[in-house]
Formats: sequence, C-alpha cells, structure tokens
Amino acid sequence: HEMVGEITELGAEVTGLEVGQRVVRWGRMDDCLARGRTELCSPCQRGHRVLCEYSSEPREHEPVGGGFGDSFIAPASSLVPVPDGISDEQAIFTEPTAVAIHAAWRRKPRSGEKILLIGCGTIGCLTLQVLRFLCSDCDITAVVQFDWQGEMALALGADRFLVGIDNVYAQAPALTGAKRYEGMFSNVMLLGGWDVVYDIVGVPATLNHALRWARAGGTVVLVGANLRRMKLDLTPVWYQEVDLIGAVGHDVVTWQGREVSTFDLAMEWMMAGVIRTDPLLTHRFPLEDYRRAFAVATRDKAQARSVKVAFELR
Repeated sequence: HEMVGEITELGAEVTGLEVGQRVVRWGRMDDCLARGRTELCSPCQRGHRVLCEYSSEPREHEPVGGGFGDSFIAPASSLVPVPDGISDEQAIFTEPTAVAIHAAWRRKPRSGEKILLIGCGTIGCLTLQVLRFLCSDCDITAVVQFDWQGEMALALGADRFLVGIDNVYAQAPALTGAKRYEGMFSNVMLLGGWDVVYDIVGVPATLNHALRWARAGGTVVLVGANLRRMKLDLTPVWYQEVDLIGAVGHDVVTWQGREVSTFDLAMEWMMAGVIRTDPLLTHRFPLEDYRRAFAVATRDKAQARSVKVAFELR
C-alpha cells in the first residue's frame, strides 16, 4: 500500500481505466467490490469498504505482487486514478492522508477545543494538518519522541510539542487547567485535561495514558494499530465517562454538501495546498537497497530523522 504506478494491462471487462493511467491502490483488496459481489454488505454500501463483512472469506483470485516489487495485479475496483496535478511524490501519501481525514471525522475538532495528538510520524503529521484545517482556532499539542519531530509539528500547525509521557503530565496543569494526582502503585491521573486526544501510535502505553489525559466527558480517538493483545486500564471510560472511539482506514465523508471518498478528498486537498507532503518524504532508496531503507525507517530513525521512506522504481 501507499504506492503509485501506471496501468500496463487491463482485463477484458474493466471499464473506466486506461493503460498508461497513473493510479493509487486502496489499502485492502478484499471488500465486496474487489470480490465482484453484486450484493454489497452494509459497510460497502455506504462506502466504508475497510469494514467489509466478507473481508475474511476465501477469495476466488488472490492479488499478486505489491509495493516491494515493480508490478502487481489487483482488482480494478481497488484502484483510484491520480489527477495530473499530483506528483508521484504526493500520490504515495494519498492513502495515509485518507486515513488521517477519516480519523478527524470520527470526532471532528470544535472551535476553541484543546487537542492532544500523540505521535508525529507520517499519519500523525497528516492528521495534524487535517485538524488544523478543520479548526483554525483549536489549541493543538503534539506529543513526540524527538525534538526534530516536534519542530516539524510546529511547522505543520501545532501550537507546541512535548517530548515524552512525563512531560505531558508535568505540563497538563498549565496547558489545560487539569489537576495531577498520583495514587497507589505510581498510578497517575489527571482531573481535567484535553477535550480530544488522538492516539496515532496505539500501543498499550500511549492508550493507557491517553485515557488519563482526556478530560471527564472527553474523547480518545484510537488511530494507531497494535496487532497484539492489549492490557488496558479502562477506569477512565466509566469513572470519567471518556469516550474511546476507533478509526480504521478510509471512508466516505460529507464535505461542503457532497459525499466524497477520503481518497478523493485527500488528493483534492493536496492539489489545493491544504496538505503538505514535501517535508514528510525524507528518504528514497532503490529497491535493491531495501536493507538500508528498512534500517533508516526503524532502527536508525532517530539519527536519520526519517518520516516517510520510499522506494524508487523508475
């Protein structure tokens, strides 16, 4: 996923696409449309194909290839044409921008609210820009691992950044008026806090704290995906009536009176300059240098200051 390419061959029954056309691909290829079903499940009917009720069923034809190769075969319904006004370098951000838009729509920011954003990788930086565009007078605090991520967050619309979990607890009283309490077993809690917390990381540590950083009656939007079973203390959900909302993939949203796919809206906003992707594409590698690419994206992230690492197959 998160790739762009040109169509080299089409099936005999494919319509609406042409050989030579640039396209991006949906993150999944196992929804009703990709399977060729004429009767769509409820999520697919409303356009939220990531929630397809048939996605775990066996497929008649398995997709071949992917972003770590020079070609792939995919259902035509999983491809989205790229307008001429978008470069290849922008196009690879279509899917994560669509994810960021959907995350913001799960709980739209409101005028004057205090927002906490945990994580400033690719999706975090894109979500930050979406939130700032939707609500120019929100107060947005970004929680980052490294100072250089914080500087990038400031450039993309954050009002400030905090490095590390301890700093959030330390600065919360001044930033939100919250009171910090420490109970038995080093359990720390805020009474008061941020109106909305977007957890882009989504690991047990960040989510446990996110629930404690939201004010009573506030909201935590879980955007990051953790593929292991979590151990969570959900006390704030009932004791403080904090709403915990999930966000996965992309969707269809209402924008300026029309229903639009977040994929299409992502490309519109990139062309309009609402979403900046140039600071996020920090490294490019030829495919044969994949070992170094993965090292820069993971192990050497702090030193390399990597955000988005891409393969160039031209």
